[in-house]
Amino acid sequence: MLDFRILFSCATALVLCAATLIIIYRHAPALGLIDRPNDRKKHLGNIPLIGGIAVFTGLLFGAC
Repeated sequence: MLDFRILFSCATALVLCAATLIIIYRHAPALGLIDRPNDRKKHLGNIPLIGGIAVFTGLLFGAC
């Protein structure tokens, strides 16, 4: 029974993390969550800064 709870908790965290990434990715520019390249940064294009939000959401609901 305990193994099922752990598996369910991990699956919940994974699904919610992925869903959060998909939803927030579309709205990242409007929310100002974009990292734009400059002379210090070497990446090409704009990178959304949403990974931490997605991981926090997954952990928050996965732990419950």
